[in-house]
Amino acid sequence: MKRYKFNWYKIKIYIISIVFIIFSGYVFSTVRKIKADEPAAPDITTDILLNGNGEYANGYNHGTVYSIDGKPISYDAKIIAGKEKYMRHSGIDEFTPILGIEGFGSGGLINQCDITLHSAARNVNVELREGNSIQTTFSYKAQCVASSLLKQYFPSYVCKGASLAVVLKDGSVIVAAGSNAYNACEFNLGDCNTYPEDMCIDKTAENFAIGSSAKTFTSAALLFNDSYVDEEYSMYNPEFLDLSFYVHGGHCIENHDRYDTGEYSITIDSESNQMARCIGLEDAFVHSSNTYFWRHALNFGLDKTFNAINNLFSVTQPIVTEINTLTVLESDPERYDYLFWGQDWVSNGVSTSYMYNSIFSGEKYMPFYITSVYTPDGNEVYRADPQNTKTIPFDSKMKNILISSLSKCFKNYCRNIDPSVYEKYNKLIENNRILAKSGTADVVVNEITNHTRVVTLLDENHDVICTATIGVNRATNHCTVDDNIMFSIIFNTLEAAGIL
Repeated sequence: MKRYKFNWYKIKIYIISIVFIIFSGYVFSTVRKIKADEPAAPDITTDILLNGNGEYANGYNHGTVYSIDGKPISYDAKIIAGKEKYMRHSGIDEFTPILGIEGFGSGGLINQCDITLHSAARNVNVELREGNSIQTTFSYKAQCVASSLLKQYFPSYVCKGASLAVVLKDGSVIVAAGSNAYNACEFNLGDCNTYPEDMCIDKTAENFAIGSSAKTFTSAALLFNDSYVDEEYSMYNPEFLDLSFYVHGGHCIENHDRYDTGEYSITIDSESNQMARCIGLEDAFVHSSNTYFWRHALNFGLDKTFNAINNLFSVTQPIVTEINTLTVLESDPERYDYLFWGQDWVSNGVSTSYMYNSIFSGEKYMPFYITSVYTPDGNEVYRADPQNTKTIPFDSKMKNILISSLSKCFKNYCRNIDPSVYEKYNKLIENNRILAKSGTADVVVNEITNHTRVVTLLDENHDVICTATIGVNRATNHCTVDDNIMFSIIFNTLEAAGIL
């Protein structure tokens, strides 16, 4: 008889393999049963159909967005989309442009912070399906006041759009209001012909030519480099020969008051009617002289002037915030002759306010919109910590001449403003604590004229409190843009915010 010798090593391998297969099958069937028994995570990429009782069909809840003072500024709106009604998370009327509508485009805080608002549902809290809540930097009352006033004075049928941004020294955006504050429930989002195309566009982050308001940036850069120019072109020269118009390199730049001969005391060329006056930086701001700032930039060098501005403010670097990307400056080197006096300075309200804050505080705090994030049970999992990203080494002489220049600007504006707009702030005005600069840019494309007013408030030590920038894209002659309206909107908003 043939004898067989057992290979015990192979037998052990076979036994282990069989046991593993049996155990795997058991685990798989168990897991499949568990998976079948537990509720599936909601698919937030699809529309959520509204039930008759107003609850989500799958029981899903968003986190809520709050103002800085704790008021809810988002809600679940019953949105019409085609033949169906859907539950969509949306900003309330005054906040729709900045918060947006869930799934309607990609802009707005609600879409950009989708993961934050849903993160608890996706990860930790699947059964409860509750999302994290976000507290923003926005002042509820100030945003509502600003939105209502912008809609009142700049409705869509007379104006392409108006915005007001208010940014505190530390970068907190407390107002981001637009004239396009709509109620999402009033429109059919399934039919683009039934709702305004700018419904969810944050106009405070939308770029436009800010005009002479940009002269402040040119001045800051040239003051910082004043030691590199001769005495005639020093920004501290109180007797600079300011020309009514100037021709250079095929470009002819005129002052707004070129044909107002009463503003000039010197005749340069009677044939071309070129006039002149002797002024310093303060009066250059008051007269908003285009040739003054252009000629100073030409003397220093257009490229060097741009680089000086960029070194101070990093204007070529976009600002990436929690909810958007802000372009600080759009520029074309071929158009530098039109940049430094404002015609081609294209930016937005938030960036403009942030840069003014940087000039007068000497510190750069980047704009931000979210102060904190809370889990459904109230635990704080995030809190903003604003940091000075760069110290701008302005000495007191530089800062003081800019403060005196822009405070003189506002005092000059007050000569043509109804006293009821500003008289309660007379003490602040007298102490040079309200700084202002206006701007107008004639945009050839679409024949739109842009209007800007920038107001910076200083505390008793002349440090920055905040800057407000209002911008209006004028569309028709029925759109009234004057200092009474513009400054009244700014001051009413700042009062609502508790700043004035």
